[in-house]
Amino acid sequence: MRVLVSGADQTRQEFSSAHSKVAEFNAKGIATSYVHITNFATRKEIFLYPDKKTYSIPPGPAPPQVGESKEVKPTAASNLGATRTQPDLYSLMRLPNDSMKQLPERTIDGKKVVGFYLEKTTDSAPTQSVVKVTYWVEPSSKLPVRIERNWSGTEVGSRRTADDKWEGTISHVETEMVINSIVYDAPLDASLFATDPPRGYTDMAAKKSADESKPSAK
Repeated sequence: MRVLVSGADQTRQEFSSAHSKVAEFNAKGIATSYVHITNFATRKEIFLYPDKKTYSIPPGPAPPQVGESKEVKPTAASNLGATRTQPDLYSLMRLPNDSMKQLPERTIDGKKVVGFYLEKTTDSAPTQSVVKVTYWVEPSSKLPVRIERNWSGTEVGSRRTADDKWEGTISHVETEMVINSIVYDAPLDASLFATDPPRGYTDMAAKKSADESKPSAK
């Protein structure tokens, strides 16, 4: 996944699957790559599927405005987040205030960096989770160069039994995420964050191209 961030309101996530059966997936019409553009200020988002030149705009009511609900905080990100939960990318880049263990210096991408390790355990029966995060920071700029995050824990779910009944389940889940190749303050073209359908793309739901949906100029 490649993520571009413009200001506090616009994100572009470019996802590409490494699935071994890409050809089979494409034959079935299942997308193996897509682009998700979100503008929290205008409360608009769009999914683009470049391989098939199609797009989709998620349906649903508009999120409540600030003041309409006590659950909505007065920030641009929380407006859309009321119904479309998005990661706070900036919070991922900030080191927490919790006490962290400092790691020996190493070199990453030609930069000498210092490591900081944080481990947190949350126990709320019957589930338990452990989060381990390592930040590699360039001392001169105090900016992260690489972030390694591991989450492991138990999840409560349910499943249908052979006699067609439902029973509770507890399973162990573990995920790993690495944020690297970080570039700060890079110039980004505004068109990368456009939430209008691109010309030449077809609406997956209406089967109508973006060119056809726009009124012709007179």
